[in-house]
Amino acid sequence: MRYEDPVFKIKRQRGRPQRYDFTPFTNPKTEYVLIENVDMEEYDSIRSTFCRWRRINGIEGRYEYDFLPPKPPNHPKSLIIWRTF
Repeated sequence: MRYEDPVFKIKRQRGRPQRYDFTPFTNPKTEYVLIENVDMEEYDSIRSTFCRWRRINGIEGRYEYDFLPPKPPNHPKSLIIWRTF
């Protein structure tokens, strides 16, 4: 019996490790989406993911991003994406 060792480490997980749910924006009456447990370091990832999601789904409009400070100090921050009409 012959065993082969891979030359490179096998990566099982592909794609982004986190997924954000932007589907409420498919409803034209939705004004905002709240994404919890995110920090400032994830802003670029969320923004690029949201822009790509909008392009794929044909969602148009202008949007603003706003970070909410944590209510109790030990809770993580949240991000709100507002639809500006």
